Amino acid sequence: MKFYITTLAKILLILSWTLLVPKSSIFGQKKERSLEQDPLLNNLVHPDGYVTMDTTKLGNVVKRGSGPRDLILIAGLGLSGEFVFKEFIENNKSKYTMYVVTLAGYGGTQAYPMPAKGTSYGARTWLTYGQHGILNLIDKHQLVAPVLVSYSTEGHIIAMQIAKDDPDKIGGIVSIGAEPFRRMVYNGNDFGSTLRTTKVDKGWAPKWFKTVTKKTWDSNMYADEAYSLTPGLGNQLASKINEPDLQVMVRYLCEQWTFDPRPTYSEINTPILAIVPGFTAEFLADPENQLYKNSFVESWTKDGGDKIYKSHVIERAGLFVYHDQPEKVDKLIYNFIKELE
Repeated sequence: MKFYITTLAKILLILSWTLLVPKSSIFGQKKERSLEQDPLLNNLVHPDGYVTMDTTKLGNVVKRGSGPRDLILIAGLGLSGEFVFKEFIENNKSKYTMYVVTLAGYGGTQAYPMPAKGTSYGARTWLTYGQHGILNLIDKHQLVAPVLVSYSTEGHIIAMQIAKDDPDKIGGIVSIGAEPFRRMVYNGNDFGSTLRTTKVDKGWAPKWFKTVTKKTWDSNMYADEAYSLTPGLGNQLASKINEPDLQVMVRYLCEQWTFDPRPTYSEINTPILAIVPGFTAEFLADPENQLYKNSFVESWTKDGGDKIYKSHVIERAGLFVYHDQPEKVDKLIYNFIKELE
């Protein structure tokens, strides 16, 4: 598709490092990247007739296990909680009682209504609904200091907001395979909260994501082996991750990009364990894979993050760390929870 070069070229220049991904070469795989746009699309609203989720609810919640410690498991990246945490649940059902959360719009559930026109993505409307849904879950089941275990960035943001706003409701946070926030640096300038929100509201959302095609979205997601180093599993995960409606994925991503916890680090005292994918030395040495190194590994210790996060890098593991190194993750979570007692 043809598009205006003046404004959009600048957006593409920034998006070339923010969105999404470098080409993957470590296993000889090269994704054919598309930049196709369709000016007839509007990915910022639901299709006509779309039935939405009640904003007081989560997409889905199931209870699993019967152990003495309560965990709330929060999935992300378009997936259902039971799919993401299946092995963890099976391996730990005698240790923990687990409330397994699927966010609205993911895993075949309905999404929340779109906010009113003009609402800033910086309000993080859907992520806030998810935050309130978790708090309602805690109150409903009268949970005492449950540990939140989040998989991917959406769950991490929700957990962090609860740690900031309602720290007495939770006992700790385990964040697996997430970015603490999306680092944005352009021409040497680090985008803080205000600037990144303006960029999303005025630029990326209306001038790129509004008309991006499904082909472009899918082809620019992370490389299969970034998800998992287990042969074949990365491809299976990639296929599942791309199943939700594009409007849903766009909404969550735009809200994520406005999140910058650095100004509130001093307000957060909740114990936090970050389980970080170490990939492989060969993978990270490839210049085309710098995004993964910067966003998912090194970012945990920068900008004061080491003062609030206790991070542990697990070698030979992709973003779905548990799927590649289940015994190591089990041990880390168990020891972290023991220290909370």
